[in-house]
Amino acid sequence: GYQLHVRAACVHTILLELSKVYEAPSDTETDYFSPPFDNSTIAFMDLIQADLFGEANERRESKETNVRFVKEAAGTKTVHAVELLARMISFKPSNARNGHRSRSAVHCVVGPFLERLRLPDVDAKIIRKIKEILSRVVVGISNNPSVTADELFPFVYASIQPFIGEEAANSVKHYGETTAFDSDDDDDDERKTIKVSGRKDTAESKESSKSKGVVVEWRPSTLQSSRSGKTAVEIKHGEQRKLYQVQDGASAPKLTGSSRHSLEAVNFNHMNNPASTAAIVFGLNLMSACMKKIDISPEKHLDLLDPFVPMLTACVCYCRNNEVTSAGLRCLLPLLRLELPSLPTCSSALSSKVLSFLSPGSNLNQNHELNQACFKTLERIHAKSHNLPLDSEQMRVLIPLLQVSVAETDQHNPALNLIKAILSRKYVSPEFYDLMEAMLKMVVRSQKPTLRQQSAGIFVRYLLDYPMAEEKFEQHLKQAVANISFEYQEGRLSGIALVTLIIEKLPQELLEKHTQLLFLPLVLQLINDDSKECRAEVSKSLTLLLNRSSLELLQTIEEYCIKWLNQTGPQRLASLEVFALLAETRADFFRKNGSSVEQWMGRLEANLHYRKDQSLADLVTYFSLVGIEKLSVEFGSALSQKLDLWSSITECLAHPHPWVKLSSSRILNAFFASNLATTFLAKKDGLLFDIIRNFCFQLNVAEDQQSEELSNLAIKGLTLALPLMNEHVQFCYKEEGEKIGAETEAKDPVFWLMRRLSQISKNKGSTRRLAVFKCYAAFASSNFPIVAPHLELMLEGLHRSIIEAQNELENHAVSQKRSSTSVAVIEQQRQDDQTRDSSPPTTSEYSMAQEVMRLLEESCTSPEEFLNAYAGVKRRAREKKEHRKLIEKTEAVQDPQAAAERRMKKQERNKQRRKRRAEEQRVERGGGEKKKRPRET
Repeated sequence: GYQLHVRAACVHTILLELSKVYEAPSDTETDYFSPPFDNSTIAFMDLIQADLFGEANERRESKETNVRFVKEAAGTKTVHAVELLARMISFKPSNARNGHRSRSAVHCVVGPFLERLRLPDVDAKIIRKIKEILSRVVVGISNNPSVTADELFPFVYASIQPFIGEEAANSVKHYGETTAFDSDDDDDDERKTIKVSGRKDTAESKESSKSKGVVVEWRPSTLQSSRSGKTAVEIKHGEQRKLYQVQDGASAPKLTGSSRHSLEAVNFNHMNNPASTAAIVFGLNLMSACMKKIDISPEKHLDLLDPFVPMLTACVCYCRNNEVTSAGLRCLLPLLRLELPSLPTCSSALSSKVLSFLSPGSNLNQNHELNQACFKTLERIHAKSHNLPLDSEQMRVLIPLLQVSVAETDQHNPALNLIKAILSRKYVSPEFYDLMEAMLKMVVRSQKPTLRQQSAGIFVRYLLDYPMAEEKFEQHLKQAVANISFEYQEGRLSGIALVTLIIEKLPQELLEKHTQLLFLPLVLQLINDDSKECRAEVSKSLTLLLNRSSLELLQTIEEYCIKWLNQTGPQRLASLEVFALLAETRADFFRKNGSSVEQWMGRLEANLHYRKDQSLADLVTYFSLVGIEKLSVEFGSALSQKLDLWSSITECLAHPHPWVKLSSSRILNAFFASNLATTFLAKKDGLLFDIIRNFCFQLNVAEDQQSEELSNLAIKGLTLALPLMNEHVQFCYKEEGEKIGAETEAKDPVFWLMRRLSQISKNKGSTRRLAVFKCYAAFASSNFPIVAPHLELMLEGLHRSIIEAQNELENHAVSQKRSSTSVAVIEQQRQDDQTRDSSPPTTSEYSMAQEVMRLLEESCTSPEEFLNAYAGVKRRAREKKEHRKLIEKTEAVQDPQAAAERRMKKQERNKQRRKRRAEEQRVERGGGEKKKRPRET
């Protein structure tokens, strides 16, 4: 009764608890003894089979019994028990040799289910149940730590070989061999006389000639009738003998049709019945799952793996079940990487069958997973075979399938790998050339970045390795260059990457022959492209092209640049950009022609003041500076002789265009870092002051025009120029005795610089003040003794920033307190205020000011020096405040109207501030925009 279900549940519970503390012993531990758990496998399997196929199963399936009230009968506990059992037994199928299957625990688990599949009267319901159980056995054995390759492969082969048969594996080996069928004619068995020239006719021919004139009476009733009773009896006995005659060999019926020579006489129906299919799927899934986890040595296990090749090929070729086909291909893929002896004999049959799966008329064509496995299989076969495994007709079918798979499916890597394998074989056909043209289009048209990249690699490999006429090569090259002007940015980037790859891979002679075909379109794209990324990639392509060009070609390119430089419009920009790339990549070309460098310096200086076309004036100036920057790397000494050129560069520091300021700042920073700065500045007095003043202009721009990169360059330039200003004061004067600025206490340019920075920090603006504070920090870190006498000027701006930040935070806290109506909220605000007093505010300006002040304090020789300077700053700030109040009071007495207007403006500012803060608080609370009431009319 119900106790049968309780017993099965107890077995499951026992195995479940054992699995938590017990693990299958290793291979070395079971060589001399059989584990006690393995000895109990038979008893466990008896209980499990009784529950799965006995009375308990009948009670579960019966509608009359109330099994639903038995809790232990629900679920799939017994099936899970089989999985636990397969996980914990020691996997030693070799113990079952000589017919002793009871010694092998795995045979005790798997054997009963396979034997049930061999029964002739097994029904579909039992097959489905066994199939589910065997799938759980696969999960259990694949997680069994005692599984080894030496034990796994013989067990799998012995388990599924009886269901496949030896004939199927042998037929695969002889696939494609010509079978000795009869000829096409239906009259092959009729004997025809042979007439030999110069001889008389034989007796038979004479007899036939004699009967030529005889008229035979034909009647339907006498058709095939015997002429005598004896003849009729002989004909009757002959027909009876034919009924019992085996039709084989010479007596086999004739085959007709175009495929009669490739048909095999082996019957594969036994492989395709559901029971055999379930067993084969079990073995293949077990092999595939375990091969991912065990160590396989090709040298050690070669003999064990080789018999699987024809057997798995037979499963793929002759079994009509999709699961068998997929599992067979999964098992074959790892084997195709190895040098197995059976692979050459089976590759032809496997390739042809796999190609039939991919054909549009196949039922398996919609199975995308199987399609990818087919492409992987063909790729491995092509990689291993010395010759193409498919004939020309089959390749003609395969290539359009590859194009469709690459263009229309998401998983395109297997098809691309197969194309690479075919490329390595240098297969030539019109269809393959068409496929390469389609790959060239995919470089820019595909929406998948990986597909565009791999298509570019395949096309470059085809362009280099395949034979083609000169016109065809130029046509491909022109199409690749035309792709760089594709409509969309992603496609253009892929097209530019393809051209870069072509430039990199082409032989030197071939590249020089087609340099102009590549150079001019790249220059046009460099000027006309709107995308910054595309322009950067085109610059890389041109750089690579210039690197691989000969000196004669570089001379031609320089002539192009000179010719374009005399033009107006985009051609002038193209000339300057190409020259900058040429100066950066091929300085050796200019070293051999020193006069060319001098001439280009003059051209670049003239273009710094280009004003003919106002729409391009800023760009011409910028690219001229870029060219100067590239030349300064290798020809800095020659540039240092051009005084007017450096004056023009200094003027560019105050140019309104940010690119011009950036480029000129980089040039001057590199100039200050070199050893030529002192010698050059001594030739022109006052130039250093102009540079310092323009750097200060960059720091003092409006808040919305501030740039961190530009500010950092200005700070670096001021830091490098500070020692020169201190050591060579005369560099800052244009004439002897000239003073810096309008009213200076002494001829000290450092004092002028520190006072100028202090004035810049007075104006409100977080970004501007942060730049000044970074400049103070750079001075203190590198040259503090130079700026130490001007410590109060630095502390004045820092102190002002700290006081303003603290006041802003306090005002914000007061406004929050006033807007709160709850006592609890007010208490929380008070606690927040106490926490804020104990920890500094987190604003960036306040934090930077505190850090710089701490750095200055650490740089001072003594604490008294810093404290005295800071006290003086506070005293002057207090005096200024008191003086300002005194002025306000005096104004109230002398000019009441002006004082009243000032108070009204202050009240209006306070009113606007309160409204702004109220709006911010409403937004913080999650409220929407304030709705205005409609005015009543």
